[in-house]
Amino acid sequence: MALVVKNSLLKLRDGRLHLYQQNDSKNWFWRTYKNGKYHVCSTKTDNYAVAKSIAETEYFKLKLQHRTPDGSLAHTWEECERGFLKSLSHDEAA
Repeated sequence: MALVVKNSLLKLRDGRLHLYQQNDSKNWFWRTYKNGKYHVCSTKTDNYAVAKSIAETEYFKLKLQHRTPDGSLAHTWEECERGFLKSLSHDEAA
């Protein structure tokens, strides 16, 4: 069994996914850097194997969130919202 020191950082997925514990929490946290900011979330478990599985699953969900099934980039929520508001303003002007 591996000894894991709290406040240490474990790098997964070629360093793109970080798994760590904070001193004031028994739970594992994961983080990744995407679109200019860190996404940080708790795994809500203190079991390393379960935490690693949760972190990798959530990482892939986040990574594929803005892709269509054919692999091209999908529209962001902000783009959809702007288009919808533009169409509303166009309908009101007509």
